[in-house]
Amino acid sequence: DAYTFNTRNRVFANAQTGNLVLMTQNLMEGNIAHSLNYLLPIFAFIVGVFVAEQLQGRLKEKKSLHWRQFIVLIEIITLLLVGFIPGSLNNIANMLVSFSCALQVQSFMTASILINPPIQSY
Repeated sequence: DAYTFNTRNRVFANAQTGNLVLMTQNLMEGNIAHSLNYLLPIFAFIVGVFVAEQLQGRLKEKKSLHWRQFIVLIEIITLLLVGFIPGSLNNIANMLVSFSCALQVQSFMTASILINPPIQSY
């Protein structure tokens, strides 16, 4: 989020709720074209969740490479490419980072639950 927000047109990559707020604010102010800057990463995040689910389903039984390792490989390649995208193509860079964030969130949900367990009330 810090990278895309500070260097790629003030758009969030992982905090899609922030993008929803900023998109709605721009729509309400009549900045329809600028609101697309926030809609595109939201769409890319949705696609990333879908791709992660599809890859898990298709690669879950593979023994040579765990499906999560394949996801990490896609993330590495995608984020390396983003580093070479010029500032004139920030929307594409933001979409690719959002796509990678979605892969990460969807694929490693169990790890995040282990690190931040849900609060239980007694």
